[in-house]
Amino acid sequence: CNGELMNQESKNRDYQKILENQILKMNYKTFTQVVIIGAANFTVFMKLASNARREIVDDFLDTKILSDMNKLLKVKMNDTKNTLSSVNSELAIKAESIKIKEGYVARMESARTGKLASLDEDIKKLEAEESKLLEEIKTFEDEIEVIACETEKIDSIQETVTKLNMFEKRFKSNIKSYNEKIKYYQEITHCPQCEQDICDEHKSLMIRNNKENLETQETGLKEICDKIEPVKQKLESIKLKQKEFSTKAKLLTAKNAELKMVIINKDKLIKEKSALEKSSENLDDEIQSLKKVASEAMVLVEKKKSLTHEKSIQETATQLLKDQGIKTSIVRKYLPTLNSLINKYCAELDFFVLFEFDENFVETIKSRHRDKFAYGSFSEGQKKRIDFAIVFAWRELIRQKNSIDTNLLILDEVFDGSLDAEGVELFKNIIFGDMLKNYNVFLISHWPDWGDTFPNNLHVE
Repeated sequence: CNGELMNQESKNRDYQKILENQILKMNYKTFTQVVIIGAANFTVFMKLASNARREIVDDFLDTKILSDMNKLLKVKMNDTKNTLSSVNSELAIKAESIKIKEGYVARMESARTGKLASLDEDIKKLEAEESKLLEEIKTFEDEIEVIACETEKIDSIQETVTKLNMFEKRFKSNIKSYNEKIKYYQEITHCPQCEQDICDEHKSLMIRNNKENLETQETGLKEICDKIEPVKQKLESIKLKQKEFSTKAKLLTAKNAELKMVIINKDKLIKEKSALEKSSENLDDEIQSLKKVASEAMVLVEKKKSLTHEKSIQETATQLLKDQGIKTSIVRKYLPTLNSLINKYCAELDFFVLFEFDENFVETIKSRHRDKFAYGSFSEGQKKRIDFAIVFAWRELIRQKNSIDTNLLILDEVFDGSLDAEGVELFKNIIFGDMLKNYNVFLISHWPDWGDTFPNNLHVE
């Protein structure tokens, strides 16, 4: 290849690639359509199926690259579709996760706010109750202090009462004794000791003395009674105060105990509130987690947006790369030239019809009288002329396009039965005419008469 010995270890398939890509610049199908025309292993363009025609046209007009691009684009679109589906799935998962986390955070905030409000309300109630108890305790303490001051002299008063009672008893005893003595002297007539008569004078004296003493004792008793009654009343009053003191002391003790419980409960609620406020770190963590998931979701949204845009571009490119896209524009550009060349070569082969391919390379053949004919309705010789005209038209078109330019033409047994004598003569004129004067034409035939027609002959027996 290019004066260099090819790798002898290469496989036949590798040689074939080098031959097609580097030397001939065309593949096998294209080669059989523009270089070699054979009767055995050659299917003319008119007998090809529509998809096979399209493949040949792609090679002729260099639109095969669009088909290759379309294939690659389909793979890319499939990848984009799968990636977009995966992103949509991830986005749905993220959206559900965000929904769950938002609900959880909302419930946490609501519960935390409600709990804090409830705690604040309970703490305020306890504080109000504490203030009320403190006021009541202060009142009790003041009252108890007053009572204590009033009852602190109870011992001295009690002692006074005791003394007055003792004096009262003594006075009463003395009065009783003096009354008995007076009665004694009033009734007695003689002395029980000496049994002498007691004179009235002595009795009167004794009675008078005892009465004087009795009056003194009665006066003293009256004074004692006048003194003792207020003291006893005061003592009773103090005793009532003591009972009141005891009652208020018990109430004070109860209020202090109640205050202690209120303070304990208040401190407990304050600690609970403090702990709940500190627990907001967990809520903050959840909020941060929610923000993270939302951020990841936004990345996915942007990715989805990019993929959707890319998918839109790919869909547009697909429309352009379809047969109805750029290929159709290229075909429309060269189709008039191709049809003109086909009709030109049909005329040179003395076959006067109006031949046209449409954009899908479906033929329309009309006679001079504009009657439509199908390719299969012609004779084999007429078909051969159409086939030759199409081959020469394609060779000229791709030469003008600079797609393929070859001066090689191989005819394999094409004149051994298909063309009539007139057609053979016309075809000779084309081969040896100005159009193919620079072509290297190889004719393979079983007819011996062809030997004198070509300047070089090779006979194989």
